Amino acid sequence: MMAASSDRPTRVLVPIAEPIGGPMSAIGVRKLEIAKVLARSCNVTMAMTSRASAVPDGLEVVTSPSPADFRRLLADHDVLYTLGLNSDRFLDVVRSGIRVVLDMYTPLAFEIMEAFPEAPPELLRRMHRRTVRWTLAQFSQADFIVCAAEAQRDLWLGTLNAAGLLDAEKARGDADCRDLIDTVPMGVRVSEAVAAGRPLRERLPSISETDFLLLWNNKILAWQDPATLLGAMELLAADDPSIRLVFLGTGEPVPAGKASWLDATAARTRETFALAESLGLRDRNVFFVTERIPYHDLGAFYRDADAGIATYPASLETRYCLGTRLLDFLWAGLPMVVSGMDLQRDFVEGQRLGIFVPPHDPAALAAAILRLKADVRAQRYSRQDFAAARSALAWPVVAEPVERFCLSQTAQSRKSRRRVAVALGQLAEFAGRSVACRVSRRFARNLPS
Repeated sequence: MMAASSDRPTRVLVPIAEPIGGPMSAIGVRKLEIAKVLARSCNVTMAMTSRASAVPDGLEVVTSPSPADFRRLLADHDVLYTLGLNSDRFLDVVRSGIRVVLDMYTPLAFEIMEAFPEAPPELLRRMHRRTVRWTLAQFSQADFIVCAAEAQRDLWLGTLNAAGLLDAEKARGDADCRDLIDTVPMGVRVSEAVAAGRPLRERLPSISETDFLLLWNNKILAWQDPATLLGAMELLAADDPSIRLVFLGTGEPVPAGKASWLDATAARTRETFALAESLGLRDRNVFFVTERIPYHDLGAFYRDADAGIATYPASLETRYCLGTRLLDFLWAGLPMVVSGMDLQRDFVEGQRLGIFVPPHDPAALAAAILRLKADVRAQRYSRQDFAAARSALAWPVVAEPVERFCLSQTAQSRKSRRRVAVALGQLAEFAGRSVACRVSRRFARNLPS
């Protein structure tokens, strides 16, 4: 593989496992938007395992269904930008000598703790250890690491130091270590969300033009707290029935007994539908739109709402991860009510974007929603505050550290036998831990309920 040079743009490879432009996860959106920023100064190829429904200008899109296809792409590029190296392609990446930008925007080991609440304790311990070891393996092969917040960066710096992956001499000369790990928050699109009709109210004719419409956007994830929100909506149903809540893009609930306990998000979704039904709220005060909305169509749905809402419990995942749906509310100019921890509080209150509520308190949440309604109706939220926050978090601004690395002289091949040898050892250890997890899962499935 040729190294990047001054007479040609750096060639950046971005794998993506979902259709561009269709209903997209936060991971897919992050990859797409950062790729679009890099395409201003680099030659960017997005390697897909499925077809794209819409390809932005400046991006080349190829399909890489086989390992051989992916190896050829590695050989033809200088930098791999990835949100995680797959174990089955790990050795191919290391052998290729391609430079690796590793995006650790979510601490997966903490997410694992919340994502499998019904996992037997021993299995959860094995899964956690397996995730930690694989994180360290990826760190050891990364040339540049990015994460989503300063709190995460402190976490990862401590992890790198404890694992012996900090170069002591370099760290002494650069106490901030920005050349090793920097922050790239989840960003917002440069173009503002545009209102286009009333797509939510047209789908839900029970919601009138004068009703105050709260929006929960996207799936109901295992580490979120919809139960407290429904408790608040039960209180509001008596106090102010004009306040309506829409869960948008949840997907269809999976019937009880059809989903494995390994899919806690499906279980949380089913529980939320059932709780809304049992409280007498469904299709009266609380509505579900199960359809996943394409990425490019979301703006019209957001702009049909009056405010956004996101409720998170107190957890390690919430402590270190903001929640990408808050950025969607910012992009759409929606004042918001948010529960969670300091990261959520600082985002909402620090920029005057809405109201923060401590978690697990339905009465406090109901009071905050009533206050938000009054503030929105009185136009107390400043367009300038939202515009300033959007400007600071626009993708071309937040993605600058990735672009800086890709344009640097370090974005070139670093093939070495030692690097491959280390990777082989890491793969062997990870394979052993994976076998232990599979055995534990098979055992757990046979436990009495």
